[in-house]
Amino acid sequence: MVIAETAPEKGLYLEVETKWKPMTMPALIFGYISVSTLTLLPAWSMHDGYIVKYNIYVDGQKKEAYTYEITRKAGIWLGLLPFAWINLFTYNEEDAFEATAYQFAADAQAYFGSQPPLKDAKP
Repeated sequence: MVIAETAPEKGLYLEVETKWKPMTMPALIFGYISVSTLTLLPAWSMHDGYIVKYNIYVDGQKKEAYTYEITRKAGIWLGLLPFAWINLFTYNEEDAFEATAYQFAADAQAYFGSQPPLKDAKP
């Protein structure tokens, strides 16, 4: 693998872009209100996360783009405290980005040959 700033004139080139999606202003405001009341008042957000875009270039020409959305859903409220253990079984940020890479490898299989992606391979 060679890291380059621009797509080379020959060969396959992959550009990966990430864009952060901040939580909405109402969710942020109600989050502060909830924390200031020691979570007696609930707050939640369903829009925070990232957009990950994989652009494939072949011989310097953009051929295809794959876009994946990672969305974090969060809620804070004193009544939810007994269910906090459920977070131990959910994806963390690293797992979510890794999942988009595996999904991209499966979706763009035509550009990489006939070998299936190695799920346990680490660089």
